Amino acid sequence: MAASTKIGGSALDPEFQMGAVGSMQTKLLEGIKVLDLSEGIAGPFCAKLLADLGADAVKVERPDQGDMSRSLGPFPDDQPDIEKSASFFYFNTGKRSIVLDLDSDSGKANLIKLVRQHDVVIASDTDEGLRERGYGFEELRRWNPTVILTTVSGFGSFGPLSAYESSHLITCAVGGWAQLCGVPEREPLQAGGAITQTLTGAYAAAATLLAVFGRSQHAGGEHIDVSAQEAAICGAQIPSLIYEYSGIVAERYSSVGS
Repeated sequence: MAASTKIGGSALDPEFQMGAVGSMQTKLLEGIKVLDLSEGIAGPFCAKLLADLGADAVKVERPDQGDMSRSLGPFPDDQPDIEKSASFFYFNTGKRSIVLDLDSDSGKANLIKLVRQHDVVIASDTDEGLRERGYGFEELRRWNPTVILTTVSGFGSFGPLSAYESSHLITCAVGGWAQLCGVPEREPLQAGGAITQTLTGAYAAAATLLAVFGRSQHAGGEHIDVSAQEAAICGAQIPSLIYEYSGIVAERYSSVGS
């Protein structure tokens, strides 16, 4: 297991302070340890938000190319470099970083040690997907009976679509956002940026906060399962409510947000 290093300069920086409204002097999650096994945007953004609230977050990356978000721009001078991805830095500020091969015996042994030391584990997979790799919720709970596992995936860990792959484009389609983006005479478009992914991460962080509070009341672990599709649907609730109460179907009316 590689030595821990720090990413960015946010909540873990002793000299860093947020504004008066969200002052880090209060440190809402001080003493809470978060193990971030996730990749991409949604899971890491969830962990970033927890770190911004004072949690001690550790980012685990694969030994080859690291987190997939390292390939996302923007890059300085538009020159791709996995060490200089602004997206990666943004979604992982405030975390310490280690390299761990979770598919190796030594990596699994180190993972067990880390789980025993952390309060929250965040992963970009379904619980079944984690079980296939040897560290689903039941395994984690054996290693740490009070651990909180937050899984973030396209369609959640349960239901007929749980095994399907997903992406921002797919989530826009199945979550209703594509219907709202673009102009009426053209085909639907995905929403700009990665808004469905950051929205999913925000919902995951909120649910994890509730689980942390709940654990303080009953001292038990919890599995928080977050579906990007469900998060996107919640984010598009106003058009859904308009249809439910008036029968009016929202139409694309401009290219704003697309």
